[in-house]
Parts: sequence; structure tokens; C-alpha cells
Amino acid sequence: MSLQKYKCDFSDLKFVQYPVGTQCNICCSFCGQKKITYPLHSIESIRGKVIPLLPSIDKIFLCGGEPTILNSAILIRDTIIKSKYKCKIGMNTNGLMFCDEWTDNINIFYHVSFSLNASNEARYNKIIAKSDFNKVVSNIDKFCKKANGCESPIDIRATMVVTADTVFDIYDFVNLYMSLVYIMFFLFLSMATDSLVLSMPLARNKKQLY
Repeated sequence: MSLQKYKCDFSDLKFVQYPVGTQCNICCSFCGQKKITYPLHSIESIRGKVIPLLPSIDKIFLCGGEPTILNSAILIRDTIIKSKYKCKIGMNTNGLMFCDEWTDNINIFYHVSFSLNASNEARYNKIIAKSDFNKVVSNIDKFCKKANGCESPIDIRATMVVTADTVFDIYDFVNLYMSLVYIMFFLFLSMATDSLVLSMPLARNKKQLY
């Protein structure tokens, strides 16, 4: 039996979660991704499958890998900015390259989650390679300050994967973000990684919290 082609109606589609790639620019000790190599998404496939959806949807969540270094995510970002679409971006990032081109147009975001995973530079350097703790913290702080003047609230979060090596750092992790922003936090169990993930919504004031 031959497969028939169906024409899909995406007129009511308002949200898209798209895997822009799995490549990353840092190396976390608890992440198994470094053992696996995945192909990059071609720019042609992004232009053909994703870009046509942007004028009509409200939100797109970019799954990585690390979106800030992936051409597919950069193309989606630049298209939204250039075309002034209403579509807003959500993403997880390690924060190392989350600056300049990404933060100059802060109104394109509805959600950003920073995977910092440590409360201080010494601990960070033990579990994270090829990164810079102070640069990441500075990028987070600058983004939170810029978010004060954005047109609509941005859900800004920081996360920490709690392992046997970092379980006693939770208190210091909370204090780090209390020094930067008004925060709330909660713990949830990630069954996929068999570890605790500390997820903390960040905001300069209560009005920015959903």
C-alpha cells in the first residue's frame, strides 16, 4: 500500500518545541552527551520546516545542545528579529555565549533557563570544563537587569543538577542568586538522570514572576 500525502493545517498552532541540535560548547561531568555524536540540522531543513511557522505561532522553544552556538537557532532568532514576528523564544542555555546578539533584543524571549550547576568558581571548575564561571554569572546578571525594561514578563530560571559532589552546595547556590535577584526556588526529581535538579525562577521584582 502506497503512503498518501496529507496536507496539514497549522493555522491553530501556537507553540512549537524544536530540537535545534545537540552540540554543546562546554563539558559537564554528569552529562553523557560527550560520548555521542549527532548530525547538525541543515539550514535548508530549518528554512523549509520551521521558518514558515514563525509568522503564525506565539512561542517556539529551542531545545539543545547549546542553542547559542547552533546556526539553526541563530537563524530562527535572526528571522524573528528581522521580520518583527510576534513569536517569542524559550530556551535552555549554559550562559557562556548568552550575550550581545542574544540579549540585545530581549523582547523576543518568554523564557530563559540558565544551567549553572554550581555555587562558586572552584566547584564549577571541578564539574564543568571549557567554560568560565564568572562570565556566565555576569551574563545572567546583565540579562536579568535588561529584563526589567522589557515589554512583557520573561520567565528567567537558573538550574543546578544536584549530584553526590554538589548536594551540600544547595544552600550556597540559593545564596548566590539571592545576591543577584529576587528568587523563588523548588526541587524536582529528574527520573531520567537519577539526580535532583534545582530550578530557580529569577526576577528583579515579583511582577516578573508568572
